[in-house]
Amino acid sequence: MGSSSEFVVENLNVELRNRKCSSFRANEKNDPRNDHKLLSEIINNQSASYPMITLGPDFLRDHGGVDGEYSMDHVIIVIYADEEVVWFFDPYRPFAEKKARMNNLKDYLPYSSMLQYWNDSMDVRHVLWIERAVGSLDQWVDQ
Repeated sequence: MGSSSEFVVENLNVELRNRKCSSFRANEKNDPRNDHKLLSEIINNQSASYPMITLGPDFLRDHGGVDGEYSMDHVIIVIYADEEVVWFFDPYRPFAEKKARMNNLKDYLPYSSMLQYWNDSMDVRHVLWIERAVGSLDQWVDQ
């Protein structure tokens, strides 16, 4: 069970149009060559959101306190990436921190570790982000 990335962007763009956010569009790049350079490029793009990436199931086993068999990918939002470290926001963290055994959640990983989890995801090195397609942010906020 789980979501396939092939439907996410299409469905997200439908939602953006339905919510009168037509000046925004979801983008993705699903390429095993994606790396920290692409993540940094998206982060530095003033018209783009932070990139979201999927990490393989071992990430939650190793860092999220999930025991036993777990086969779901995990999404994080990357806020900084270079060849040595990746800083991220993990939406699961507030829930995981409520578990008594949680003491190893971090806001960053060495790039080499993150790359291993990223390579183990169902869609290897998949990246998703929202980008302003037309107009300025000020125009959209003033609507």
